Amino acid sequence: MASVEAYLAGHSLDDPLVNPLAADLSGLPPLLVQVATGDIARHEAQALVDHARAHGVDARLELYPIDVHVFQLFWSFLPEAADALQHAGAFVAEVTRRDAARAAG
Repeated sequence: MASVEAYLAGHSLDDPLVNPLAADLSGLPPLLVQVATGDIARHEAQALVDHARAHGVDARLELYPIDVHVFQLFWSFLPEAADALQHAGAFVAEVTRRDAARAAG
């Protein structure tokens, strides 16, 4: 509970400063959300993607068939984590190329 209180820093749970599901996400850059299918936060991840899309954000959800929260930390021995990091890198490269092409006219 102390970590929740530290994160909130006196804000309420429905304050957009601490809860993106209560925020106007319009104008955010493309968003990639990766989550394990067995992660306790899976439903919140889906809700975030849905909420972002409702605000016009290019939001993508990638599901990985494992049960570990923050599984990307285990890239050195978990194949799904290494795959997720490769997908994240490809996502950044794609968005960067698209933005550069758009800026070039």
